[in-house]
Amino acid sequence: MQLNDMNTAERVEAAILMVGILTLFAGAFRISITRQWKAAMDLPPVKRLSLQPTDIGIVICLFVLMGQFLFSVYASMTGSQVSTSQSIDGGTEISESVTAVLGLAAQVMNIALVLVIVGVRLGRDFSAWGLTLERFGSRVLQAVLIYLASWPVCAGLFHLTKIIMELSGIPYVKEHSAILLLESGQGPTWLAAVTIVSAVILAPILEEFVFRGLIFRFLSETWPSTWAAMAASATLFGLIHFSVPQTIPSLVMFGMVLAFTYVKSRSLKTVILIFLGAKS
Repeated sequence: MQLNDMNTAERVEAAILMVGILTLFAGAFRISITRQWKAAMDLPPVKRLSLQPTDIGIVICLFVLMGQFLFSVYASMTGSQVSTSQSIDGGTEISESVTAVLGLAAQVMNIALVLVIVGVRLGRDFSAWGLTLERFGSRVLQAVLIYLASWPVCAGLFHLTKIIMELSGIPYVKEHSAILLLESGQGPTWLAAVTIVSAVILAPILEEFVFRGLIFRFLSETWPSTWAAMAASATLFGLIHFSVPQTIPSLVMFGMVLAFTYVKSRSLKTVILIFLGAKS
């Protein structure tokens, strides 16, 4: 594909890819000449949060089931038969507006639940969770550099997975439902706004709270190997996105990057910023 044949989105993606490759090589070169590879890969011990297995179990169950629960409540209140299956071109039992609003409500309720659980365990001191506004500017810069450096690897895995699936005759979802909804231009403006807030802002915050802030932290406290905890939480992070199967390998790798960043930076806000950048 020639540059003139690319649309704006493809040109932006290509530019990010090129900058990401340069950032990745620059970082590797800097570590190499200073001989700091061992220090860069060492994982310092993670401070205990006193999380309990019940905390993780409750959060995971509600993370998976909260949306379905709200759909069921909506069905009982309206007396309708509501299905969670969705389609942009119609033929569903639930409208996109109801889906978007209930999905947003489920995310808000899950975020509130996680904050309550962590607040109780930490005595409302979220600094041990890495969720403060200290050094915010430097964290933003750090997040940008890590996002750029991880983009070539994750994007490469994504496209490689698509090629393998195509050659193997395995079907895959061409676009996420939220992207299809926005591209279709259907519905009122508020629906697009709700979809953007839900998919681009709340989803990264909730997923980082759950997968890095809780699941990874719990596993790192109970397992002897931090690397194993990183791999397990990253695998769960990738598998939870099974609705878009071609993204699973790249998201597992991205989950490893986020967990590694969390360990090294002790900052949950840094990994949230990285994920927000990936979603935008």
